[in-house]
Amino acid sequence: MSELKTNKISTNDQNNVAIDNALGLKSYTTTQRNALTSVAGDMIYNTTDSKVQVHNGSAWEDVGAALESFNLEYLVVAGGGGGGGHFGGAGGAGGLLDDTNYYAPLNTALTVSIGGGGSGGGYASPGGDGGQTTFHQIICFGGGSGGARDGTAYGDGGGSGGGGGGRSSATRGRGFPPQGNNGQSGVNAEGNSVGGGGGGVGGAAPGRPTAGAGLNKTITGSTILFAQGGQGGRPTIDGAGGGSGSGKNGDVNTGGGGGGGRSGQAGGSGGSGRVVLKYLTADIASYSQTNLTIASSTSGDYTILDITGGTGTITFS
Repeated sequence: MSELKTNKISTNDQNNVAIDNALGLKSYTTTQRNALTSVAGDMIYNTTDSKVQVHNGSAWEDVGAALESFNLEYLVVAGGGGGGGHFGGAGGAGGLLDDTNYYAPLNTALTVSIGGGGSGGGYASPGGDGGQTTFHQIICFGGGSGGARDGTAYGDGGGSGGGGGGRSSATRGRGFPPQGNNGQSGVNAEGNSVGGGGGGVGGAAPGRPTAGAGLNKTITGSTILFAQGGQGGRPTIDGAGGGSGSGKNGDVNTGGGGGGGRSGQAGGSGGSGRVVLKYLTADIASYSQTNLTIASSTSGDYTILDITGGTGTITFS
């Protein structure tokens, strides 16, 4: 015969039953549970699985839904635009978005695509636009291309705008905050053609050939300058590419814009994009991925996934 033991049962103001002490369910191992003659609604505590379980009439089920999402920090940056050639404007930086409190679904294939940098323009030709980078529902747009010397085909970027080519009528490309900012127009003063700087995520290009600022981020565990615009080209000097390097190409996997080319020279290519994910190691049992280039590391209680190439999926469980 079943027996109910309690110290005190009373009703509260809402006519619900209140039990002073914690309610203790009968405990069974999985073997003991399976030997029971059970009906729908029976509830136990399974000491083998350390779970409360209920019988649905045909089988035992765990009580309470499994976690459906987990918190992570992310950084997503798109490819930078390429610089124009021959006094060309610089490429705009790729768009950048980041967040420290994003909930991503578990057991779901999340799409990831790393955008490439835009190509540098040849003699008197504009550069190419940077490629779009995506992670799940987050989309960062590529930086705009640097304009040619004659002012044609400067790029409006979904990220930062490219610089105008080296002549007074070369209009700057527009950027779109919060992902990026405007480039700068070019100028032709007394025959001294100077390409405009490309916009960066940290600000619009402030002048000719000066680049728009990027932002330093530490999510990878080291400080990296992301999404800086390129410098415009001058008669005898190539514009530097966006990033910490001194070359006219934008730094790889930073979304930096390509520098404009000097007289007679091609522009630099934009830097490719990147996705970085950081989460509590204890929250995730494992992950799987397809067609992505990923470097995994740990920092204290956190796992860091640095995705630098590919188009594919990643699934957390």
